[in-house]
Order: sequence, then structure tokens, then C-alpha cells
Amino acid sequence: MAAQVQISSAQAAPTGKGSVRGAGIIEWLRWQSECFGAETAVAALRHVAPEQRACFDASKPFLGVDPQKWYPAESFHAFLDVVVKPLDPAALEAYVDDAARKTMQGLMRRAVSSFASSLSSVERYARITNALFRLMHDTGRVQIVMRGPRQHEATISDWRGHHPVVCRFTVMCQAPIYQRMGCTELQIRHSCVASGAPSCGCVTSW
Repeated sequence: MAAQVQISSAQAAPTGKGSVRGAGIIEWLRWQSECFGAETAVAALRHVAPEQRACFDASKPFLGVDPQKWYPAESFHAFLDVVVKPLDPAALEAYVDDAARKTMQGLMRRAVSSFASSLSSVERYARITNALFRLMHDTGRVQIVMRGPRQHEATISDWRGHHPVVCRFTVMCQAPIYQRMGCTELQIRHSCVASGAPSCGCVTSW
């Protein structure tokens, strides 16, 4: 049985772009290590400015990230910018979508297993989605509205920690959640302010 990470609700007031929870970062790094090798993250970190990589420790597994701690969004964004820089748009989407799927699967087995076990219906997920989002981000708000019997529209607002890659990643993390609830023929259409959309979010149909 996988151990569940006990996530504390205590956190410092967000500054700058806010913070992201270490639990999500670790699952991303776990996926990256499985796909590309453990040295990939260490190599990328060398290209991050010293002041932004100071919260990571390249000598430790998963860059020394603690699943219960909060990390500056700017630091994670700088790391991601290095990692995805060589990718063209199509490769980037495939990379992010796979990372999101495996990250959420890992979170549901470990850090948010109690949330995962309570996902009994799409109606319940719509009610608790903001609480799930705020377990990983200390700024922003997610709201889901039913647009039909098999369609949700999610909108992310007031998100100081927004980053185009993290935006798509966050949206695509929903795929394993809907699949866990028995949704088939899943389609997720992402929208992002970085691409000219009026707001960030997605329309999910099943």
C-alpha cells in the first residue's frame, strides 16, 4: 500500500507569483526521471539562475524537494523554461500532457489519495475542484460550471502563479480524475490567456 503524504494546510502568505506545493513538483520529477533519466533534472538545474535554483538541492533525489513544503513559483517556472526550451509546439503539448497524466496518477496514489477516494461523481468533483487546486497552488481559484449533461467548463482566475506550461499541465491533470470517475471518450479543450483567450481554463466533454 502506498504511503499517503500528510499535507499541512499551514502556509506563508504568497509573495511575487506565489508558491507551488512540493508534492506536485516531485511527481513531475518522478515522471521526468522515468522517461529521461535522473540526471535530466540536475542538468537542467545548472542553467537556472543561482538565486532561482537556491531552493533546490541537486545532490539529493528529486532535487531535494519536500512534498509538504511550498516552493517559489518563479523557481519552478525557471526550471521548466530550461526543460521545455528545445521542444516545438507539438512536442511540448505531448510532453506536458503525458507529464500531467503521470503526475496526477502519482498524486492520487500518494499525496491526495484521500481526495481521490472521495471522487464519486462529476458533480462532487465540480464542488471540490478549487480545494484540490489550492492544495498545490497558494494563489488562484478554479470554478467548474456544468454546460450540459456531459460537459464541464472550468475557469481559473486570480492566479498570480500562472505560466503557460503550468496552465496546460494543470488543465490536463484532470484527465485521470475524470477517467477515475468512469468518464469515457474524454476530450479536454484548453484555453490560456498566453494564447489570447479571455481566461484560462478548459471545456471537458465525455
